[in-house]
Amino acid sequence: MSKLIKSSIIFIIPLILFSCTSKEITIQERNEKPQITLSQKIENFKNVVNKRDLSFHIPYGSRVEKIVIDSSNKKVQILFSRQFSFIPFREKNVNQIYSEVKKYFGSDFTNYKYSIITLGYPIEDLVPNYFRKNINQYDEKRIPSHKGKRPNPIVSNISKGFTASDGLFNRNIAVAPSHGWYYNSKEGRWEWQRPRLFQSVEDLLPSSFCIPYPMLENAGAVVFDPRERDVQTHSVVVDNDSPEDLSSKYYIEKSIDKKNKWKTGTQKGFSIGNPPYPVDYNPFTKGTYRTIISDSVPTASANWIPKIPKTGYYSVYVSYNASDKNVSDAHYIVYHGGIKTEFEVNQQIGGSTWQFLGKFKFEKGYNPETDNVELLNQSSEMGRIITADAVRFGGGMGIVVRAGTTSGRPKFVEGSRYYLQYAGIPDSLYSFNNDSDDYNDDKQDRSKYVNYLNGSSLNDDQNKGLGIPIDLSLAFHTDAGVTHNNTTIGTLALYGIKGENSVTDFPDGTSRLASR
Repeated sequence: MSKLIKSSIIFIIPLILFSCTSKEITIQERNEKPQITLSQKIENFKNVVNKRDLSFHIPYGSRVEKIVIDSSNKKVQILFSRQFSFIPFREKNVNQIYSEVKKYFGSDFTNYKYSIITLGYPIEDLVPNYFRKNINQYDEKRIPSHKGKRPNPIVSNISKGFTASDGLFNRNIAVAPSHGWYYNSKEGRWEWQRPRLFQSVEDLLPSSFCIPYPMLENAGAVVFDPRERDVQTHSVVVDNDSPEDLSSKYYIEKSIDKKNKWKTGTQKGFSIGNPPYPVDYNPFTKGTYRTIISDSVPTASANWIPKIPKTGYYSVYVSYNASDKNVSDAHYIVYHGGIKTEFEVNQQIGGSTWQFLGKFKFEKGYNPETDNVELLNQSSEMGRIITADAVRFGGGMGIVVRAGTTSGRPKFVEGSRYYLQYAGIPDSLYSFNNDSDDYNDDKQDRSKYVNYLNGSSLNDDQNKGLGIPIDLSLAFHTDAGVTHNNTTIGTLALYGIKGENSVTDFPDGTSRLASR
């Protein structure tokens, strides 16, 4: 027992001595630790952000550009780079960010008002309206005004037997599948705009996502594309200006009312001319179109009967001259293999270009009984104008000449610059570089095309647009790759908060933050 007590005493004493010594060193170190200056605290915070060493997610490349402390007004302003805006800000994480930043700067700034800014906006202002709990805190400028009565849908498939009341009904969406086969004037050859990457070509891959559009269209939307959407390499155009179409009865007009006959319109219409087309040749200014007065019962019709080169599926596009005097429910019928699919087309908008109806199977040859498109003068709006111009079946091959040669590829493969020319878009909206840089033309023209469809976003007084209200414009790219630090890039959503001349609002007054 005595041995046990002695050994215990000997064991306890060193612990006590060690504990006292450790406490004395801690007190001494604390007294000698220098006070951190404000400038040091700011630099430390910048370093923490650079190292992304905070509890909330900090996107790669984010940095603190400036910290302003206003002692007289008790304000702390922290300005972050644009990369910081990549955070999907919501009310919860905004509060978390402010809370942690305030803790970092400590009790010396307890009564200060903090403002954390990126893109020139406090981060709380970058929370989309949809994610704000209090409706009174909505940013009204991000809600489109929809001034005036919205026009009827430009194309409606009435064979479906129902009209959607929700979903994307009467919503117009522009989807641009990026890039495409183009003419490189410096190299003197046609080529892809983008490099081959991961056994794919970006000029082609986005089309595999965009061209089908099944979910958008099945939900009721009308989809617009600055590139050809039909992969069919054959194309047949039937037009009232073609002597062959008239003599061969590919184009036929009928009228049982002697007082209401088809007449030639007073403005310009489509004529296929003699392709291939030189640069800036607009086929929608080279021909005529036909007009007739609407009636409550069908008393007149126009038929376009294609001579199909090969049995297969062909997209059907119609064209017409639009005006506010036209009907909003022009009645088209597509006959395909003994089946008929009926459409109403709003001819008050979207004229002098191709309007897509749908994709149908047609048999090879000339089949007037089973394969054709018919336009009736029947309408719920009696006494108004109905116009008829060309109808196109299929996408076809490229027909725009650059340096004496066409692309040699199907139209759907080509960049938007060439399709927009074929679609009657004014050359001022797709040719910006004196015909010397098709790459940049193709990059710039997609947004111009959307503006032209919409009509309310144009800076060009000569081109008033087509009057189609565009609800969403999305350019779909697949820029897969890596960054300089070997981080793989996945899905990105890019938008602009400044337009031409650095304006932060759309022409109708809607804030560009609505895109966010």
